[in-house]
Amino acid sequence: MLIRLFYSNSCPYCPPTRRIVASLAKEFSGKVGVEEVDIYSAEGEEEAERFEVEMVPTVIFEDGTRFDGPASEEQIRQAILRATAQSR
Repeated sequence: MLIRLFYSNSCPYCPPTRRIVASLAKEFSGKVGVEEVDIYSAEGEEEAERFEVEMVPTVIFEDGTRFDGPASEEQIRQAILRATAQSR
């Protein structure tokens, strides 16, 4: 399962979210991949438009679950658990 994390370097909420997602990716190693997308890079602008990202951080799961704005570690963990259970 892939998690897309949209962020910007100027966002005060993005570093904690990036740490949470990285930590959970390690916890769910082999089940979760992470793609970090800087919305101010050329590729990131295109990806953000494609996924209709209007704020950062935004975390989007393959199953369509998304968090627009800061999310807690527990919220993201529960979304991972639901998504990985569906893919079995």
